[in-house]
Amino acid sequence: PVEGRSLRNQMSETLLTVKRAAWTG
Repeated sequence: PVEGRSLRNQMSETLLTVKRAAWTG
């Protein structure tokens, strides 16, 4: 399903942003 894929992609992107923010401090 496209919706499930999109949601998973969004979650991954958010996680990446959070990690980046944590690294940047």
